[in-house]
Amino acid sequence: MDDRYITLFHLALKHAGTFRMLLQSVSSDERLQSLQLYDLSKSKKLFHLAAESADTLGMILQSVSSDERLQILQIKDWGGQTVLYRAACMPVTEGIEMLKMIMQSIGSDERLQLLQTEDDSGMTLLHHGACVSASNIVEVILESVSEEERYVLLSTHDSCKYTPIQLACFYKPRSLDVMIRLRTEETWYRALLADDGRGYTPLHASAYRGQTKVIKSISNSLSAQHLRRLLRITVRVGHTQ
Repeated sequence: MDDRYITLFHLALKHAGTFRMLLQSVSSDERLQSLQLYDLSKSKKLFHLAAESADTLGMILQSVSSDERLQILQIKDWGGQTVLYRAACMPVTEGIEMLKMIMQSIGSDERLQLLQTEDDSGMTLLHHGACVSASNIVEVILESVSEEERYVLLSTHDSCKYTPIQLACFYKPRSLDVMIRLRTEETWYRALLADDGRGYTPLHASAYRGQTKVIKSISNSLSAQHLRRLLRITVRVGHTQ
């Protein structure tokens, strides 16, 4: 099939029954290839066009095996974004419902793999949620994973060496509040130790920027022992943000 033309799958997209029949009539490899075809007039792949409807997305996820489901959900559009990013950019209520449906459709290991998928700027969905999307998105993500997986996501660096915590401190204190509310002490402390490659932890960066409320929020979220440890961390002179 040639991605320069609209295919049979594109034509059937508005008809759920016909679209389902076509998907089920081909092999898993052919199905994956078909869902990655571009509609150049809309600059979107077939799967992302289908995922604009929660019902169609649900139908696709129910029609395939668990192994195939992760591969499909990892399909990236221009900009390197998966359908998760599309959900995060939708109106809040609609986007959250779609995000929850996706999270519930896959197992815990696959869920972490999907949430660790980066776009072309090196950002995960949690990075986007921390600085762009509604704080509700951050809540859905963190509630869908285990404590250790939460640490992994919170301490992951983007291409600029920032973690989601650092981005939330800079841009969306409300997302930081969600992270703090859902924290467990030891995991949260470990995540706060992740620096930006120049030695700046979220607490150091907030001090450099004069973000008094952020510093107070982080300080109040830690035990006295953990706070003392963070305050003792030094950075080299000249390594400023």
